[in-house]
Amino acid sequence: MISNQLDRDTIASGMIYLVDDEAAMMRGLEISLSRVTAAGIRTFPSGDAFLDALPDLAGGCVLLDLDMPGASGLDVLRASQDRLQDLAFVILSGQGLIASAVEALKLGAIDYLEKPCPLDRLDTVVTRALAHIEVEAGRGRAREEARALVASLSPREHDVLQGLIEGKPHKVIAHDLQLSFRTIEIYRHKLMKKLGVRSLSDALGIAFKAGLRDQGNWGGELARS
Repeated sequence: MISNQLDRDTIASGMIYLVDDEAAMMRGLEISLSRVTAAGIRTFPSGDAFLDALPDLAGGCVLLDLDMPGASGLDVLRASQDRLQDLAFVILSGQGLIASAVEALKLGAIDYLEKPCPLDRLDTVVTRALAHIEVEAGRGRAREEARALVASLSPREHDVLQGLIEGKPHKVIAHDLQLSFRTIEIYRHKLMKKLGVRSLSDALGIAFKAGLRDQGNWGGELARS
């Protein structure tokens, strides 16, 4: 069960998912968390039940037991790789399962708690997990906004931007694209206006957020992420 009392600030709002086949443990976690958090709490009695609901779950913190019948905690993590940006997994492990907890961290879990876990430790870890989700969500929004801006560029503007990413001077870009130096300057001005920036460093920052990289060619395709 959960030990100690919490006398600090409450956990930030969000969603918390409890996945544990031990009913008493899960109920103890649910009661303890409900006293200190404004976050929504949803429980799952097995890894299989969680995976069945996974497609419809909002982002949040997942307190995931490792040792369960059916789909284990590691099985759940392996099946949830495409949700690591909006679900922060915290492993609940019993004594003697440290090796499995380490494997879970390699699979993307952000932390682990050994049962029984003190409430202040639970608070710290869950708060960090929810903050992690907020940061990842912000990065995701910034990435999508950057991709939309880059997608607004014409093919030639895209080529010029790719040349700038590769660190090529205007003269070299002009030679490679068989255009005049002045034309490259015009395209640079247009692409920076579309990106809403005034400096080259800001333009490159948007390009990198969008996934553009130094590819050594003029394809200018977004890097797969």
